[in-house]
Amino acid sequence: MLYSNAKVGAREQLFIHRQTWKEKPALSYYYTEAFFKRIKASCKNGTILEVGSGPGFLKDFWKNILATDVVCMPWLDAVCNCEKMPFRDSVFDNLILIDVFHHLGSPARFFEETNRVRKPGGKIIMIEPWITPLSYIFWRYVHHEQCERVPDPWLGLYRWGKRPFDGNAYVPYQCFCKKNRASFSVRWPNLKLEAIDLLGVFVYPLTGGFQPGLGIKDEGIIKKLIKLENIIEKIFSPIFAMRAMIKLEKL
Repeated sequence: MLYSNAKVGAREQLFIHRQTWKEKPALSYYYTEAFFKRIKASCKNGTILEVGSGPGFLKDFWKNILATDVVCMPWLDAVCNCEKMPFRDSVFDNLILIDVFHHLGSPARFFEETNRVRKPGGKIIMIEPWITPLSYIFWRYVHHEQCERVPDPWLGLYRWGKRPFDGNAYVPYQCFCKKNRASFSVRWPNLKLEAIDLLGVFVYPLTGGFQPGLGIKDEGIIKKLIKLENIIEKIFSPIFAMRAMIKLEKL
């Protein structure tokens, strides 16, 4: 969940995130334990494309991924629009998105393109905001991004243009929640929804995220809190979870 300042351009914002990451070891530790290690364990052997790499934190953790984004940054491997990627057909075994899906201008166009560039059996692994009774309050009233239902979350969400950091935290839940699974299967018959793992209860907000100067900076405190959170996740994630790891496979 990247903090966005509307007065700052996308490139400048990503440099700010890199600096914040260095200044907040508790934040980088949380991302590594809660997201990066879980993503790596869920990928299959083979080629790996990260879409929307932004500040490049996953690339720092896992060197053998191909890191891409719509803006040119020195730590990225390629610049591309994920709705029209410059790759040949059936080349990737894994596609990874971290806080990207809810920023897409057209999730449908993205899925059509990922079906093209992924091999049969290829995976999509996404970490996204997720709506639960508690998290809705945070995403809707505390977080700076939009959080509201839309008529069709798969279609274009930004009629009058879109900035890179515009997003709607409700979209992943609306696309993949239980009551919409049937319509998902009809729309994407060649995709299998393998699992939705609910993640995070309270620790991430305590890090202050990418807002400079806020949150717990002590890595040791965060380590202890993550252990507690892992226990709570198993019982209370349907009520309190902030995120979801969504796993899909191309049939």
